[in-house]
Amino acid sequence: MYDAIVVGARCAGSPTALLLARKGYRVLLVDRARFPSDTMSTHYIHHHGVGRLESWGLLDKLKALNCPPIRKFTIDFGEFALAGVPPPVNGIEAGYCPRRLLLDKMLVDAAVGAGAELREDFTVQDVVFDADRVVGILGRAAGGPVIAEKARIVIGADGMHSRVARAVNAREYWRRPTLECAYYTYWSNVPIDGFEVYRSNRRMVFAAPTNDGLACIGVAWPIAELAAYRANVEASYLATIDQARGLAERVRAGRREVQFVGTAKLPNYYRRPFGPGWALVGDAGFHKDPTTASGISDAFRDAELLATAIDAGLSGARDPARALAEYERARNRETRALYKLYTTHISSLEPLMPEFMEYVRALRGNQPAIDRLLGVLVGAVPVGAVVSTRNMVFTMGVRGVGRALRTRLSRAVSFIARERTPPSIVPARVRAEYNRIAPMFLLGSALLFPHRARLIVREVIPRLGLKGGETVLDVGCGAGHNFPHLLAAIGSQGNLIGVDLAENMLALARRRVEANGWRNVALVLGNANDLDFLQPQSIDVAFYSLSFAILPDRLAALDTVARALKPGGRLVVIDWQPFSGWWRVMNPLIYLSMSGLPSSNTALFKRAPESAALVTQVFPNSEYREHYAGSLYVVIAASAPLGLQASLNEPVHAPR
Repeated sequence: MYDAIVVGARCAGSPTALLLARKGYRVLLVDRARFPSDTMSTHYIHHHGVGRLESWGLLDKLKALNCPPIRKFTIDFGEFALAGVPPPVNGIEAGYCPRRLLLDKMLVDAAVGAGAELREDFTVQDVVFDADRVVGILGRAAGGPVIAEKARIVIGADGMHSRVARAVNAREYWRRPTLECAYYTYWSNVPIDGFEVYRSNRRMVFAAPTNDGLACIGVAWPIAELAAYRANVEASYLATIDQARGLAERVRAGRREVQFVGTAKLPNYYRRPFGPGWALVGDAGFHKDPTTASGISDAFRDAELLATAIDAGLSGARDPARALAEYERARNRETRALYKLYTTHISSLEPLMPEFMEYVRALRGNQPAIDRLLGVLVGAVPVGAVVSTRNMVFTMGVRGVGRALRTRLSRAVSFIARERTPPSIVPARVRAEYNRIAPMFLLGSALLFPHRARLIVREVIPRLGLKGGETVLDVGCGAGHNFPHLLAAIGSQGNLIGVDLAENMLALARRRVEANGWRNVALVLGNANDLDFLQPQSIDVAFYSLSFAILPDRLAALDTVARALKPGGRLVVIDWQPFSGWWRVMNPLIYLSMSGLPSSNTALFKRAPESAALVTQVFPNSEYREHYAGSLYVVIAASAPLGLQASLNEPVHAPR
């Protein structure tokens, strides 16, 4: 019986095994590969990752691998380039770009040296359950019989295709699709000055020195152009290199030493990283686009966080579930801002935001500011300290802001003309407008939407099968119009959480709660896209009533709610849309009547079917219905396993 079994012995698994073994635990470390062996990787270790190697006593071993330190960063935007040296992180002034053939062997040897038992050429076929708790693994060495090994906890460090994650059905959230394809190889006789990045014409090139005088040089294309790239990998690669001024000449004078390595499978996701008897670390629990070059460094951090949490649980110092939940929260806190920045704006290789381009243009000649921007990349400077409206406007000046606005307006006009898409949502503007109309909201809602209350009482709540004692989240609760109907269903033993981003609206809801003496209602002031206070699998029903369409990132909101719903939990979205059929003649009058409401609401009113379609994509087990001549739609969805009444087993009706 082991204290811990770690499945996967590379840059997440070996450090986890190392740290647990050093704490005195009996650890089994297994991997289907033998070491040394290579694997696809971005190679780079950021300053904070190097700092962890130093704290583990492994930095000197890394330096002994003949891998040069990287202090300088250069980012070439096509028309100009920025170069500098990021600030140190806890005294660490350089990163490294080692080949995984050497790095992983170093980490494995360190884990074994700390007392972990290593089994190479060992394939895990399944995990072993006792009721709903993982208690071990089934696997076999090459040519050997299938055997079972038991442990107090099984740790999946086996990458984005993690067998452990599949076996425990680890829920994914904040998922984004693959944005790019990337290919790299190694060159000799190509001098590289630190870490070089070239970005222009929807292409990206990166180059860094690695072990034994070689250079790791890679390229990235948008995922939509994958077929064109693969039609001739070498020609596409070299054509991309040719766009990198200054680098192309060096590469043409060098020698390619190995075949190209690349992939188009680069999804972006978080997974719930723990459960009864199991945990996930590294890419098994969190994977992002390689543009950040932070996979190895993040794996080191998460190994440290996870080992600390497991030690707290196994030693009895803390409740194991609470300790592992804190591990998940800490991981997400450390990574969320950069993840959103890259998966939303940068990794798609589309033209960068005009505001950002004017900002970096204004940095030229200001070396301390350039170094701070580069510090974001290595974890020395928080994203918000640099990429903030106040800092960017101050740096750009009046002329820069004017140029950015003109560029954005030009792009917006061409985009709207092409796609006919309404403006984006600005949470601050929505909050201000709802605060403004709050005094009139009670009367206005009663006049404009009396049918909504009837719909909730007569159809939605009965179809949800709400039971006494359940927990309901009312997102965009406003003045609390839904509270009486929801509380009548869940009773005094249930719990209702109301969330709204407008202080004045929430004040109306609080007045309603106090007037009725409801003691099981909690009110939260906040953005519906940031529900980090919710624990995984903590709510039974998430309720959006006339609020979903105005969320700034509807898909992210759905991912967050999916994570918070219990198995069998339910989601409800009720929202308005234009009339259908001959009632369409009423739409101009409706638009006019909405002129006093938040403008974002008015714009998105016209594309409500898209909002409904997003729900059915994230929650395939859902049903869509229209009411009142198509002016109001309802989507009711269930998370697995199915928890709705039998009527939802009927075929799903897709939104129009």
